[in-house]
Amino acid sequence: MDTKDWDGGWTTGNLGKSYAEGEYFPGKAKISNFQSLYPGFQNFPDLTIWYSAAYPIGGSVEWGMFVDLVKGIQVGTDELGFAEGWPMADGNAYSLGTPENVNIAQNHPGENIWDEYELLNLPNSQMNCSAVTGSIGKVGSIYDQKRSFIVTAEDIMNALETQGKDPYTVDSFYIYFELHLARNSIFSRDLQKAYASGAPAGWGGYIYNVLDFDPIGYGSGPETGSSGHFSMLDVKGSRDV
Repeated sequence: MDTKDWDGGWTTGNLGKSYAEGEYFPGKAKISNFQSLYPGFQNFPDLTIWYSAAYPIGGSVEWGMFVDLVKGIQVGTDELGFAEGWPMADGNAYSLGTPENVNIAQNHPGENIWDEYELLNLPNSQMNCSAVTGSIGKVGSIYDQKRSFIVTAEDIMNALETQGKDPYTVDSFYIYFELHLARNSIFSRDLQKAYASGAPAGWGGYIYNVLDFDPIGYGSGPETGSSGHFSMLDVKGSRDV
């Protein structure tokens, strides 16, 4: 689901709960050099971005969640650097540099929009879709190990036009989004050890006030290494995560 489907409280990344339920981490997909293949977005394919969702924990009836919510899906033509992991309400980046600052950024309420970006309000049919072979793009099961959201050419063109850009000439754009890490997955399955040797930066994560985390050295925004947890279906080429 995206924010329009969420009726809880956006107090923090903990979704209005009093305990440390989870946190958000950012993703960025770069699409470039496509006008020669799809001039003016003609026949431009739907972009399906999948993310790790549910995992069996040990028994057939035990499942843990990895990502349970997506928010802040937006389109723009400006590249965001590693120090620009999360947008403030004014469209600028949250201050990073210390674990405390990163924790604040990851727990910001609501959906903020980057300056020069346009927030997408995707229909239900394009949100929380299955990304499992045989049911890709459909509702699927709550136990799908991969789920996805879909961004169409129309979504992108409308966003670019709203920004005053000409979609018939723009040949590079970015899709920014935030995925919510479910708490139980981290603690019950010890994913910090499973996905990170040493600091969690190897997979792009910052886990619950880890004191030796270096957000400047490793990057608190899109960082190579996170692609093991989300990527794009049916798109060849480099992944910028």
